[in-house]
Amino acid sequence: MPGVLTHVVVSTVGLILLWSLFNWKYGLSFFIGHLIPDLIKFGIPAIQDDSLNFALLIQDPVFWKLNSFTHSFLFWILLSAFVLILTLVLNDFGMIKKERRNTWVWVNFGFIVGAVVHLILDLLIIEKSFWV
Repeated sequence: MPGVLTHVVVSTVGLILLWSLFNWKYGLSFFIGHLIPDLIKFGIPAIQDDSLNFALLIQDPVFWKLNSFTHSFLFWILLSAFVLILTLVLNDFGMIKKERRNTWVWVNFGFIVGAVVHLILDLLIIEKSFWV
């Protein structure tokens, strides 16, 4: 699992690349999608324990429960499918227009690609520290 700086660099490069090629919304969705797995699994225990101590956070049972969800490709794919289906249903009922539907589809795609890239990096890189 790469450290914080590796994930921040990858997510920032994705943000800048997608922003410059397409739209800031798609870049931001990739940025958030890439960071959200760790933000959830570290953020909730950090708030609960009122600590940013990494060693303390990974001992928390809540961390391991959240890790089982946030480090699953299936979880992120199902979440993306839910958002996609919801967007299409809202479009069919006339609650959102076609342009907004298309934007949400691409934002959803950027988000899921960010999350999947995060998980792939976690599989491929063995961290040397918490930061790198």
